[in-house]
Amino acid sequence: VDSETFRTMLRACDVYVNASASDGVSASVQEAVATGRPLVVTDIEGHRQWLKPDVHALYAPVGDAPSIAGQCIRLLTDDRLREGLVRNVRAYDREFLDCDRRIDQIAELYDALVR
Repeated sequence: VDSETFRTMLRACDVYVNASASDGVSASVQEAVATGRPLVVTDIEGHRQWLKPDVHALYAPVGDAPSIAGQCIRLLTDDRLREGLVRNVRAYDREFLDCDRRIDQIAELYDALVR
């Protein structure tokens, strides 16, 4: 699937689920964040490296489909929870994951080091 089709599909989703058993910082999760989707992710190291449980995403155990479904239902039925998670992860995305911002920070660091 090309990236524009993927983004269109993400925008049509009410919840984004990443049920991976092993992953790093997933590009698809980053895309979901960028499109403002609330997240349900599995409890793996790759997710824990950058998504705080109950702050940026809801977590479920790997391979536990009923738990994943339950977390999705929580997001679909609790507007306040859903909106809070999206607000938190979008702010985090703007602060720490924005590529242009990161490039600017690296350039500033480089300038400071060579002076």
